[in-house]
Amino acid sequence: MRRPLSSVLSILVAIGCFAALYASIKRFSVEQHNRRVELVLDYAEASNLAQLTGHPVEATLARFKAAHVTSLAITEDTLNSLELQGQIHTQQWVDPVTVSVSSPETLARIKKGLSDKGIPILDAPTGRKQTVFEAATDQIGEEAPDNRQPDGFAVPMEWSNLRNIGVGLDPDSIQTTKSAGLKPVARIANFSGANSTTMRSVLLRLKSLGIDTVIFQGLEVFGYRGMYKEAAQTFESTGLHFGQVEFGKQKGDEQLGIKLKGNFLRVHSISDAEMGALDETEAIERFVRAARERNIRVCYVRLLTTVGENPVDTNVDYLNQISHRIARGSEMGFGEAKLYEDLAIPIAINLFMAFGIGSGFGLLLINTLPLRDRSVVLLTLVTTCLLGALIIVGGESGRRIAAFAASLTFPTLACLKRDLLGLGKTALVAHEVSESVGFAIRQIISSSMVTGIG
Repeated sequence: MRRPLSSVLSILVAIGCFAALYASIKRFSVEQHNRRVELVLDYAEASNLAQLTGHPVEATLARFKAAHVTSLAITEDTLNSLELQGQIHTQQWVDPVTVSVSSPETLARIKKGLSDKGIPILDAPTGRKQTVFEAATDQIGEEAPDNRQPDGFAVPMEWSNLRNIGVGLDPDSIQTTKSAGLKPVARIANFSGANSTTMRSVLLRLKSLGIDTVIFQGLEVFGYRGMYKEAAQTFESTGLHFGQVEFGKQKGDEQLGIKLKGNFLRVHSISDAEMGALDETEAIERFVRAARERNIRVCYVRLLTTVGENPVDTNVDYLNQISHRIARGSEMGFGEAKLYEDLAIPIAINLFMAFGIGSGFGLLLINTLPLRDRSVVLLTLVTTCLLGALIIVGGESGRRIAAFAASLTFPTLACLKRDLLGLGKTALVAHEVSESVGFAIRQIISSSMVTGIG
């Protein structure tokens, strides 16, 4: 009774295998049309390195560009960072708190940045627990000419709650990046109260500055906690690309990627903490494997810091090693990353793959447990339905679980039954060396074939 059921399950495994081959060929074709990798550096790191070593920023960026760097990631300023830079000064001994802003341009930028995030802007202070922004005069605290109050506005929030809010990218950093022939990439943070309107305002502002890609900083991305659909629609309508950091563990990144239906850029980066624990060779290998083995198309490279007497030269060599090993001659190129084409795998193909994995599980049951055929069929159907649901509606996590199930089922089959492919139970005769070698070779081939199906 077991032979007919085994035959049926084997046929379903074969059908699932052919479906997987079809999907693999489609994926290979899409990947071959996207062989360009974008190397991204952090603007602040590059600028600091140039200044600390006494090199002009422009000359340093030119050397990095020659090492196949395409882009610079610019982190948005906060009111706190502007204060540290000396562009704003707070007078916290008065109530409401008064903030003197270094220039009208910076004042307008702050106003626009706060307004884009939905923070109310008042023409004048109306009470306490507010923050008043004023264009600074020549000396802080000096009264404006003709006894006129300087231009400004008020925000009905306390300074302690305002100071960590982002107010957009530094226009000088963007201009320096573009002048060096590099592409600016935005690093912004999610913010409290983000909705469709405010997310769109922020992204449109970035678009107007010539930004095409957004890589979020911090622990969250747009849409976190229930607004993934709106966040995805905002990215699609503005034409900006979401950069999903591989292994970044940012809250909401996977859900946003699902809503974008794969239309995002996958980014590999090594955090500051990890860089401190890796040597140069290990870091290079990380980026090479990401680009060549996992089809990552954006590599966010952190510069080496404690690197001796010529840190610029050392980092240029570091970048050249990364690009050389990724390219391997002319196999891959460098430039602005682009989205992968849609695989357009039919649902039926996914279901056939689910049947293949489920049938493999059924074969495993037949060969390991004393179950009746009816029980095997029932368990196989239940497993297949669960796998189908995981593959179709479970997103990336669901596909990973289904793949994990396949990676367990078929290697186990290969180890348990060497006669699954009809090779028979060949006896191992110890005194016949040739037979022993032939037997071992056949077992390796058959086991590899069964494992390869999974």
